[in-house]
Amino acid sequence: MDYLCAFRTPPHFSFINPAERLMATLNIGLMGVALARNDVGKHENKVNKFTSKEQWRKADAIDPMINYKKLAKDGTKEARNFLEKRFASLEYKGEHFNIETAADDKDIIDMKNHINSIWPDFDVDTIKKHDALRDESFKQFFDTHVRLTNYCLTIKKCDDLTCKFHSWHRLPDKIFESLKWIPTPVLTQDEGKYKDFSDVWGTEPTDQHCPSIKNRNRTDTSIPKSPFQLLKANARLLKVCDQCEFPRILYSKKQLTTMEKKKAEVFFDNNGYICGMDLSEIPYLYQHQKTVCYSSISLQYYQLANKLSGYKKVCYKCLNPNTVLGTEEKLQCEDCIKRAKPFTKKVSKNPVGRPKNNLNVL
Repeated sequence: MDYLCAFRTPPHFSFINPAERLMATLNIGLMGVALARNDVGKHENKVNKFTSKEQWRKADAIDPMINYKKLAKDGTKEARNFLEKRFASLEYKGEHFNIETAADDKDIIDMKNHINSIWPDFDVDTIKKHDALRDESFKQFFDTHVRLTNYCLTIKKCDDLTCKFHSWHRLPDKIFESLKWIPTPVLTQDEGKYKDFSDVWGTEPTDQHCPSIKNRNRTDTSIPKSPFQLLKANARLLKVCDQCEFPRILYSKKQLTTMEKKKAEVFFDNNGYICGMDLSEIPYLYQHQKTVCYSSISLQYYQLANKLSGYKKVCYKCLNPNTVLGTEEKLQCEDCIKRAKPFTKKVSKNPVGRPKNNLNVL
């Protein structure tokens, strides 16, 4: 593959994504369907109360002697086969749906081995983007072959014959040279209007005109305002953003009941969590109105270190785990301290003893 471009639809605009139109047809196959997991044998008593994928993963990490992955596959086999038959019988624009097989363990292991052959120091199961970018080799690859914006990822081979990251491109030279980074929307001088695609094709992609980032420091966000104060006593859950990986606190006026916790688990399992996302399906949970991706971690996160599950000591600006300050305040790494502007005391324009208005002087 010489070139890869992947988009995700902006929030509340999935209806313009052609892939989403298939859902209306798929929903026909789900009409009148009720599914249940089948018995998994002697370990049924260990898994019969699991209501989310997160519980399966936690159990697998705690007790590796039991193959929870196999139990999950065995328990859902009949349901999966039933759904495959239902979907395979559907048609979209005169063509039947093709049911693809998910990647198996061998495919996943092969992919991990391939990554480790290039970056042997990576723990593929746990490494995060901000950790990977500290590796000079990966940073070199990312800077020269990748462009990542809020809604688009583009990966492209380079034309360096000695590049160690990939083989020579297979497309004809003329076609390969015509490939550019996918540009992002750029505002014109007229407020609210964007330039034509042809005008920005070939330019460097940037999130400069992305509405959610432009509004980062504004208060007119779409996040509903909480009817109660978001105090430490009201902090209930800690969620990590799937996009920027910054931890965020979710608040509730009262302690969550067992059913409310389960409903929240299922919601985040199905939808993930992104800073500032719509939480209307779980109306008892609230977040700060200024919660947007890459905004710094709140002070309450550190003050609740011993109370919220999932707490990690990281820099409040860049998530660097090598912090140098104490736990009584926001943790910070040395790099962010060096980049911070030194504090300078403002000198009053009105020296002490001098009257503010000379007209009052006799």
